[in-house]
Amino acid sequence: MSFTAARKTRPLVLSLLLGVVAALGGAFGTFAPAGGASLPTPTSMVITKISSVDPPGSLPDGAAPNTLVVAGGVLTIHVVFSAGSAAAAFKSDTPLTISSTGGTLTTTTGLAPAGQTYADVTTSIKAPINRVGLTLTVSKGPSKGLSTGTPDPALLFDVLSDLRFEDSMAGFQQGIGGGSNCTDATRGAPVCGIVMLPNGSSSSQVLLSLGLCDTDPDSTYAPCHVGPKGPGGAVVQTLFGQASQPYTVDSPATVIIKCDKTLCGTGSIQALTVIYSLGGNSALTAAGPCPAKGTMGTDENGVGVPCVDYVQSKRDGSGDTHLFLLTDRDLRGGIG
Repeated sequence: MSFTAARKTRPLVLSLLLGVVAALGGAFGTFAPAGGASLPTPTSMVITKISSVDPPGSLPDGAAPNTLVVAGGVLTIHVVFSAGSAAAAFKSDTPLTISSTGGTLTTTTGLAPAGQTYADVTTSIKAPINRVGLTLTVSKGPSKGLSTGTPDPALLFDVLSDLRFEDSMAGFQQGIGGGSNCTDATRGAPVCGIVMLPNGSSSSQVLLSLGLCDTDPDSTYAPCHVGPKGPGGAVVQTLFGQASQPYTVDSPATVIIKCDKTLCGTGSIQALTVIYSLGGNSALTAAGPCPAKGTMGTDENGVGVPCVDYVQSKRDGSGDTHLFLLTDRDLRGGIG
């Protein structure tokens, strides 16, 4: 067949194909596109992650909080949609309302895109606060009222007042809080901390943060110290990868917790308690005294337990208390 004949035949073939497609469409209905349009409408939705700042690498399990976020920092809420055990998606763009158990949100709206089995919604919280939970609810459309429900306790998080990263190095020593990065504790910021890592860290950076203590006298999560003028304080946190020359019971790292005299007074240093947690989301508990200068305590299995080295602890010329908390890993701490 000549080239000219072939060109004349192609329109006829195309017409026949279109006729077959039209016939099938009439017999079976319009073809549904692949993807979200073929998925069921969601009957449930679950928040699986709330994220903001990434912690350093090589941390012990549970050392980092579920969410690291500073006041005003962007939070990303990851929510997935399902119908029974099957993935699901809304047929059209669906507005969501964001609500929180505490704090003021900078935005309370988000969107679940049509045909997508998940959504990433962003907001932030204006001021520091502890133990916040978030909920997403469909605000309009056929699925109005569908909600993630009561916040999962495993996803509660603290909104920090300060957070920063510092480059790791041998002889690392950096402070956070108080006046001039904890050069001194002040009346307005009475508790601060200095992190000392003689061997540095295996992570390229060390995270330092400062959060709230709870003024509620019934709080068991991060209670404030109650001084002569009432409750006050802060929670200091450090996150770092274990050094290549590891910290041990006999060669620990140190977090110096400083406390202004207006909060901690001028009485016996041994009467003051440091509270700490090795877990990023765990309640703070009292640290016992160290058995000897520069030496951590141990549990029944010989594992190091953070403790207060009252031998090194002291008061400076202004009357501020310096409490030496010895540790071999990441922790959060304050004055109890």
